[in-house]
Amino acid sequence: MNLSELLEPIASQFRAMEMPEPIVHWGHPLMMGIVVVVMGSVAGITGWRGRLLTQTEPDAAIKNRSDRPARLLH
Repeated sequence: MNLSELLEPIASQFRAMEMPEPIVHWGHPLMMGIVVVVMGSVAGITGWRGRLLTQTEPDAAIKNRSDRPARLLH
């Protein structure tokens, strides 16, 4: 059985919902854009905060950098 045959029952249910074309076409890119902006903002603010704390409070900067989610990926 190929992938199209497996996914067809799910696809037919979504087709039956009769979503407007703009939502189908632009919904996913819009939602992913929101995710990118929010995650990028959080990462940027956290990184900038760590940079500023390095100058004033070195201990807090070390804790801030160790708490960053990006560190979990390495």
